Amino acid sequence: MRLIKKVLAISMATALTFTGLEMPVNATENSNTQTEAVTEAQTGVEDTQEATASESTDTASDANEVLTDTTEESTVTDESTVTDESTVTDASTSTDTSTSTDTSTSTDTSTSTDTSTSTDTSSSTDESTATESSTTKKEIKEQQMLNEALLENGTITLSEDLQIDEMLELALPNTLEKAEITIELNGYKITSEKANALMHVSENVTLNIKGEGSMVNSTENGIVIINEGIINLDNADLLATGIKSVGVLNNSTLGEKGLVIKSGTIKADWFAIGKTAKAEASVNRPAAFFAVAGILTAAADTNSTDTDSTSTDSTETESAIEKGSYSVDESATVVDESETSIQVTNETAQTDDTTTENADTNTTDSNDTTAQTDNTNTTTNTGVEANTAAVTAQQSAIVAPEIPINVTATVNSYNSVKIAWSSVANAKGYIVERIQTGTETAYTELTRIESTEYTDTTIAVGKEYKYQVYAFVYNESNEMLKSAASSQVTAQTSLAAPQSLSAVQSSATSVKLNWTAVDGALKYNIYRSTKGGAFKLITSVESTNYKNSGLKTGTKYTFKVTAVNGDYESEASNEVSLKAAAAAVTKLKASRSAYNAIKLSWKKASGATKYIIYRSTKEDSGYKKLKTVTTTNHTDSTCKTGVTYYYKVVSYSDKAKGGESSIVSATPISAAPTNVKAVCKSYKSVKLTWDKAKGAGGYNIYRSTSKNSGYTLIKTVSKSKKTYTDKTVTAGTKYYYKICAVTNKVEGKMSKAAYVKIKPSAVKNLKAATAGGKNISLTWSAANGAQTYLIYRSTSENKGYKKIADTTELTYSDTNLKNGKTYYYRVYARAGSVNSSYTKTSYVNPSKVYMSSSTLEMESGETSKLKVTFKPTSVSNSSITWSSADSKIATVSKKGVVTAVAAGVTIITATACNGVTATCEVSVDQEATGVVVVLDPGHGGTDGGATSGPFVEKDLNLKISKYTKAELEKYSGVIVKMTRTTDTYVGLEERTIIAKNYGADLFVSQHLNSASASANGSEVYVSLKDNYNTASTKLGTQILYRLTGLGLNNRGVKTKLSSDGVNDYYSVIRNSVSRGFPGIIVESAFLTGSDDQDILSTESGLKSIGVATATAIAEYYGLSKK
Repeated sequence: MRLIKKVLAISMATALTFTGLEMPVNATENSNTQTEAVTEAQTGVEDTQEATASESTDTASDANEVLTDTTEESTVTDESTVTDESTVTDASTSTDTSTSTDTSTSTDTSTSTDTSTSTDTSSSTDESTATESSTTKKEIKEQQMLNEALLENGTITLSEDLQIDEMLELALPNTLEKAEITIELNGYKITSEKANALMHVSENVTLNIKGEGSMVNSTENGIVIINEGIINLDNADLLATGIKSVGVLNNSTLGEKGLVIKSGTIKADWFAIGKTAKAEASVNRPAAFFAVAGILTAAADTNSTDTDSTSTDSTETESAIEKGSYSVDESATVVDESETSIQVTNETAQTDDTTTENADTNTTDSNDTTAQTDNTNTTTNTGVEANTAAVTAQQSAIVAPEIPINVTATVNSYNSVKIAWSSVANAKGYIVERIQTGTETAYTELTRIESTEYTDTTIAVGKEYKYQVYAFVYNESNEMLKSAASSQVTAQTSLAAPQSLSAVQSSATSVKLNWTAVDGALKYNIYRSTKGGAFKLITSVESTNYKNSGLKTGTKYTFKVTAVNGDYESEASNEVSLKAAAAAVTKLKASRSAYNAIKLSWKKASGATKYIIYRSTKEDSGYKKLKTVTTTNHTDSTCKTGVTYYYKVVSYSDKAKGGESSIVSATPISAAPTNVKAVCKSYKSVKLTWDKAKGAGGYNIYRSTSKNSGYTLIKTVSKSKKTYTDKTVTAGTKYYYKICAVTNKVEGKMSKAAYVKIKPSAVKNLKAATAGGKNISLTWSAANGAQTYLIYRSTSENKGYKKIADTTELTYSDTNLKNGKTYYYRVYARAGSVNSSYTKTSYVNPSKVYMSSSTLEMESGETSKLKVTFKPTSVSNSSITWSSADSKIATVSKKGVVTAVAAGVTIITATACNGVTATCEVSVDQEATGVVVVLDPGHGGTDGGATSGPFVEKDLNLKISKYTKAELEKYSGVIVKMTRTTDTYVGLEERTIIAKNYGADLFVSQHLNSASASANGSEVYVSLKDNYNTASTKLGTQILYRLTGLGLNNRGVKTKLSSDGVNDYYSVIRNSVSRGFPGIIVESAFLTGSDDQDILSTESGLKSIGVATATAIAEYYGLSKK
């Protein structure tokens, strides 16, 4: 808590809640009691004040006017009573008996009493009544808006900057226990240059301030908000820019929870956030004068009888304002915090710097305001002026802080000293000074710092330094006020001694020294003693190692090292000693070379003439001489498999023993088993085989699902075994196996890995059958270990297989195939990524079924057997289903035997397993006579012909032929046959064969043309042969005549020569002529023609084409309707 000292001289009062500044009377519940207390406190000095009234110019009134502009040269009599909607008349007593009148409206029924004396001889009516009236009305309206919003827990949004002259009151409505109001600043400002506070938030009222704007009070000793309830600040600024101003006076009973900052800035000249302080009163100043500072005052006893306003006999004591508390939203961060400024940011609501800048530009200089007020209201009472100056001086008095205590100096490192001290109340900062002992004569300032610790890194190693600390503040003239110096503390750094010094013989006459680095050391001094004599400095180095050469064999040398920085040298390291001799054996290695041998090797030792090898089966004892050698390697072939042997080698220079090597060890192990194999025997077993290994006492078998890691021991077998069957495998998994010999519980070398994939069982009972149409169905039985099944297909038995399905089912339907083509299938069972061996099958559907006769003429009771053949002949399923279109005329048995029943014509149909059909027309008791016309609907089945949008030529051709047949059969003397009556494919040559079998006199192939959209009309193709050309041309001309009657364009009768230059181009015309009857092709219209599509797109249009064609044929033969 920071305390700001301030001397107050005000009238005696127990509690004052801004009543003297014309704040609303209901600002607090105790306002009436407070006023009465003020009146009682002032009664004792009324006579003295009245006695000096003739020499005064209404000092109290002027003082109020300067600070608040709200009392305007008026005085309040004891008789004035303030009531709701009543006018208050202030009757002032003067030497000329004139009175000063002021009116105001209040919502409180309390009585305010004050007595003062004026020397004004004229009416003191305020000349700015009109202006104040306007301002009062505006502020009454704003107050009413606030009252209404409080009743509804509403929101008020600013649409422009708001200037107020009197404090706005947020009082709890009588009908509510709690109220909440939100002010959306919306980027604007609420400002005042007169009001002691912009707003007063009563208890149980919550005020939410939002909207990137600011609330600015530039009044001297002014306050932005007096809070007794709850304030939530979100993305807005509260700025008190006047001298000795306070941002928020937080008197909430909730303490820090009464002021919650989520985002924004609170800034003031005096305190960003304050609490109401207590202060002693003085008879020389009215209470209202100091109320604007936001300070509640406590009454003080005074017996002064001095009538001079400048009297110094009155009792004056110091008061203090406390730093108030607040809390920060958990999602916010405090950016800056001091007694005069608090800035908080939030991730979603950053403080707008321009708001503070704008607020600053609108701040009125409080000194200028005071000067202007003084010019307007000249005070003639010099005593009052003097007292005012005295109070100002006392208010601004700032004293030097206390002396820092608990100062310590701690050595951090060779060049670092940490100075720390306790915090001093009110200190703005601290000065740290240093002096070097025995060298410097005066302290030198190191730093000025706000924290309570400082680290000095500008020191020399080994030097002693003294430190002292001052605390300081700045007065209002920005002059530094220092405390006295703290007690002195002393510190001296040093270098550590080098550690872990070691000496290693590097040759017969040299030794290498090594040690650990010392922090801060710039170099190292190396000292040597010979044969126990005194140590002598032999050299200085910057590194942490040194090679000392030129030593004498057999002589004892001792070494030590110190660290050096400048003229400071550390304590010595540990001492190390050795005798110069042959260097020690280094880089000794031991490795097994066979199941019963270990190979040793080492680096040649300087000065060595021979080496003695020692061996033991224990690392720390039991070493015996194994061999003396002059070489640098040796193979020990006297080892046992599985036993660990330890070795060391000693160098000798003739008979002088040199250095001893480090100890190494090795264990002879068995050789690795060879020729390891793994074979999958079933979906759940693997057989392993291997060749024996030398020195093996048994075999450990390891398994993994990864080649290079994860091996687990699954079995140990005796040395006599060379096979093992693993029955713990899972189908679909790839396993790796390694085998090693084991002797005396020591494993030998691992074999190479052998791997195997565990296959599921192969598929059984695979069958293929037709699934109707162009589809084939496959079925099979479940395979052991299988997870899924893969189906491959080819049109060649031994190659070209491609995967067509991956299924978990036991059936599969292969669709959209070509009838007449043989399909070969292979089905694999699959587990994981492993396939079984495949099972195969094949299947072919018939593409065509041929009837032994396309027509039968029978008499009632007669029978005839029909036979069928297939294309291809080797179909997988040759079964046929027979049916009769009208069993009352003729029936057919399952074997194709037709029995004539009664007179009439019917169709016998043979249907293959996949739905392919052949038909035979059976006529019973029919005597057919007349011209035989065979109609041939072009294309059909798999041959769709031309297409255009939704139209397919084969379908329209069939409809036109049926309409032609139906119309022709209305004539006598004609027999009409068709090459196809359903959507089936009939070969070009087969069409004329069918016509020949019918005994055709005329073959008419009916088609639709295709070309560009602009092509349209009808055309007829006839034979080039002379004996057929004339008659065919005549018929074609008649057909075109009838078709053009439908609105179709006549494209003429045409012929087309084959590439051989002799025969007709079109097969059906050429084959018809060769079989003895004329054949023509009628292209009725263009399927692709934009003009012809109208007639082709409707049934009536198609029928009209069929009727026109039939009529032309009847006309050609001269037929008459029945």
